[in-house]
Amino acid sequence: MDNNNHEDNWKEERRREREERLRKLREERKRYDYIYEGNEGKNKDYTYADYYTEKLSEERARENEKKKPTKKPKKHMARNILVALLCILLSGALGFAGGYFGSMLFDKHNPRVVNKNSTENITINPSDEIGVVEAVAQKAIPSVVGITATSTVETIFGPQKGQGVGTGVIVDSNGYILTNSHVISDGKASKIEVMLDEDKTVEAKLLWFDNYMDLAVIKVNETGLPAAELGDSDDVNIGEQAIAIGNPLGLEYNRSLTAGYISGVNRTVDAGDGRMVEGLIQTDAAINQGNSGGPLLNAKGEVIGINTMKIGGTATEGLGFAIPINTAKEIVNAIINRGDKAPVLLGVRVVDYNYYKARMGLVDNIEGGVIVLEVEPGSIADKSGIRRGDILLELDGVKLDGSSQIRTILFKHTEGDKVKLTYISNNDKKTIELEIK
Repeated sequence: MDNNNHEDNWKEERRREREERLRKLREERKRYDYIYEGNEGKNKDYTYADYYTEKLSEERARENEKKKPTKKPKKHMARNILVALLCILLSGALGFAGGYFGSMLFDKHNPRVVNKNSTENITINPSDEIGVVEAVAQKAIPSVVGITATSTVETIFGPQKGQGVGTGVIVDSNGYILTNSHVISDGKASKIEVMLDEDKTVEAKLLWFDNYMDLAVIKVNETGLPAAELGDSDDVNIGEQAIAIGNPLGLEYNRSLTAGYISGVNRTVDAGDGRMVEGLIQTDAAINQGNSGGPLLNAKGEVIGINTMKIGGTATEGLGFAIPINTAKEIVNAIINRGDKAPVLLGVRVVDYNYYKARMGLVDNIEGGVIVLEVEPGSIADKSGIRRGDILLELDGVKLDGSSQIRTILFKHTEGDKVKLTYISNNDKKTIELEIK
């Protein structure tokens, strides 16, 4: 019943609306007949259709006029424009004053004066990440060099000369430069050229290299160079800021900077040529081809590592590695002190024993040490009875955890010195004295 009443009411409303529209049309027609039809001389061609269209247009114009926003008087508009201009001028003045006095305050507490011959006088406050990276760049870039190594390679067309480009870092103002061994073709380069700051190119001499450590020291005949400040890689922690500087894809992009964080420490990586490189610092700062040999820096602008490699592929991103600078410190100091005299080598290829156990699934009570994978015939180790499978625990009173550590320890010694070696062979623990020859 209710639905029927509702439908009836709706029909009645529509009927009344139609009647109202018809009533208005009749009234308009009467008005037209009275004004225009009753006076033929006024406008014979003016029809009712014209009249109706005109009225409809006027009605729509009135509706549109009602919808327009009310305009403010011109006096108010001028006053608003003046207020806006005053606000802009006042804002600009306050911004300039704040920036000026802020920069004075920052410079007071964060001096950034760069001395070409010394980078240690730049103090960096690691409170602002953007300012830190910029300050590290100013401090470290003058110490970064580009290295071009020319070597002869065998091809199907016979011997051909080729060039490789890498990076190095000045570690002594008298021209000593640290880089990767593979940058100088593991000692096979016939010519090494170094591009210093301000794009000055000079020839360099190879003093030392070790392909297992992937480190090399070269020297240029220059003095007063801006030496980098070396940090302490033993204090590096995951999550710290890391900044890499190098020459990716050649010298065209020399001294490019990338920034990220330390994402791992004490990593062991398979170099793919039979070498297991240990103790590496892992970073997500981009390490590209040509960055090899360049410095990895901390937020103070100190060198904490030498960039050496990256793991690439479609399944990986942001896996770059650097050799801890503490591994190279003793080597650099020894080379500077004794020139290009050949360093002492034990003559073994080893890998961290804990890493070896994990890979091989071994379980025992031996903690630390390195396991011997290969012994070089005629070496100090060979003459001392060290054999493949022996586990070296201590050398010169220092507990061992990697091959680079052995080389660093021996670099402190010269011919005629004696060092103690503790190792396990066939489950027997032994201590012997090695004579450096």
